[in-house]
Amino acid sequence: AVRIDGDDPELWYARADVLYNLGRMKEAIGCYHKATELDPLNAECWLEYGETLYEDGRFSDSLSAFDNALRIDPEWSEIHYGRAKTLLAMTRLAEMSTALSNAIRLDPKMREEFVLEFPEAIAIQEVQQALATTM
Repeated sequence: AVRIDGDDPELWYARADVLYNLGRMKEAIGCYHKATELDPLNAECWLEYGETLYEDGRFSDSLSAFDNALRIDPEWSEIHYGRAKTLLAMTRLAEMSTALSNAIRLDPKMREEFVLEFPEAIAIQEVQQALATTM
């Protein structure tokens, strides 16, 4: 095992990415956490941390990570999209609709991505409202 000692957030972030790609979620989460501690203004790291927490089923923690990313970069559509899918998983539909609308407003391709990723959600009224969002 490769050990990282030190305070270089980029090393922790890179290690997290490798562990994530190997499917070693728990270890990746630990490395993303360390990277965000060392570089709390790195929106990309917070985004990836949120995605990994989401995939691990830790929706509340995932939402917190996405919220941190959003405070740093409020115009990044992928952050809003991450929030939307996390809020959908938490059945917080009104908030999900707002987040998805924001994602689509910033990048219309997010509409198709959501439909492909969550086809079963299309029947939900709040999802329909968000999908109707225009720029």
